[in-house]
Amino acid sequence: MVKTSVSRLLVGTVFFLASRWSFALPASPLEESVCGSFTEWFSFRMWSSLAGKPDTSAFRRMSNVEEISHVTIDNRTLRGYRINSATPSKGSVLFAQGNAMLADQVLQSLSQVVDAGFDVVVFDYRGYGQSDGKPRLKAIVSDYVEIANAMAKAQPKKLYFYGVSFGGVVLLNTLAAVPPVSGTVIDSSPGTVSDLGCPSNFDPITHIPDNAGSILVVIGDRDRVVLPSKSAGLARKVVANGGHVMRRPDFSHPFMDPDNAVASTRLNIAIDFFNSK
Repeated sequence: MVKTSVSRLLVGTVFFLASRWSFALPASPLEESVCGSFTEWFSFRMWSSLAGKPDTSAFRRMSNVEEISHVTIDNRTLRGYRINSATPSKGSVLFAQGNAMLADQVLQSLSQVVDAGFDVVVFDYRGYGQSDGKPRLKAIVSDYVEIANAMAKAQPKKLYFYGVSFGGVVLLNTLAAVPPVSGTVIDSSPGTVSDLGCPSNFDPITHIPDNAGSILVVIGDRDRVVLPSKSAGLARKVVANGGHVMRRPDFSHPFMDPDNAVASTRLNIAIDFFNSK
């Protein structure tokens, strides 16, 4: 009897939260689930909760960071930051973080990229941190197509992509719908999401261009979040199409390397690749 009551309470709570979230904003076709309505809702709910609450004062501890926002085609406001290079910029890097991270949590680390002469733009995903909306795969991909196109229009200098984990999934899905990207670094991202119930047209591996010379895939043998085997197919496709792969035995998952020197080396690999393009 107790077990039955607890189960009913848990189920009731889940559906109460789902209905509360569903009606919090006007309906948007972009926010329809494509990976199974409950699975996608629950997964993003879990990941966004693990990301935690935003630290709205974090950017103030850095002198070269400004708050930015982007209003999407379905009227959701995405909020993030632009880290400005102190030297003449070589170009702008659009950074997409993992699915359990917020934009303010990576600002300090990304300053290493900025110190190398690049501006960096990073947003909270829709429904995460300070951004409006319901996080859904189709909607997030659409958001980054919009953001990348807006960056290319506003900044005549080179545009670069840097995606880690889920961020790599997003940016590879974005790649073909934006102006030419000078260099793309994909670190510890899976080659497929169809094995999770999503449509195969969202599989990152299907978005590798015929000429992948501007793409670098990074794999860490110590990664226990996205196992190297999950990135292997993506890496093979990139190499077959003329791209590049860096596999390191000392790398864990991005931003989870226990050694600061290793974490710094990881960022320098991306910086060196951007500098070569």
